[in-house]
Amino acid sequence: MRLPDAVVGRIFEPAWDVYERSTRLRELRRLRRTQWEKPEAVRARQEAALRAMVTHAASTCAFYRDSFAQAGVDPASVRTLDDLAHLPIVTKDDIRQRGDDLISSRHRKQDLRRAASWRARTASGFSHCVRRSRRSSRRRALRS
Repeated sequence: MRLPDAVVGRIFEPAWDVYERSTRLRELRRLRRTQWEKPEAVRARQEAALRAMVTHAASTCAFYRDSFAQAGVDPASVRTLDDLAHLPIVTKDDIRQRGDDLISSRHRKQDLRRAASWRARTASGFSHCVRRSRRSSRRRALRS
């Protein structure tokens, strides 16, 4: 017997997200709330996110500090989406040569785990991500 979708969607999924400390439902509510915004509001939100991301990268990552300085980009001057054209491009060689410099100072390398997609493994490239207890393995199990 299959439980009705309403029961699963309104009771079990939210309970599971609370158990796993997931942000999935919060993100879904945000997307529902913002999906009909005017283009100007969307652009303003994107530009605010860009400013926050560039500021974070420059303040916590040696690689980006060096890359921005070498390209003559002041992170504080990145204000609009048009400024993306001035940001340096990160290549696979950059990642291979200075991978450890790409790790934010807000994380300790020993607290991270190596993560690789199929493409990254074939290209000998690896990245690091924050450890997520058993959440990832549960998600994979649910998908199968």
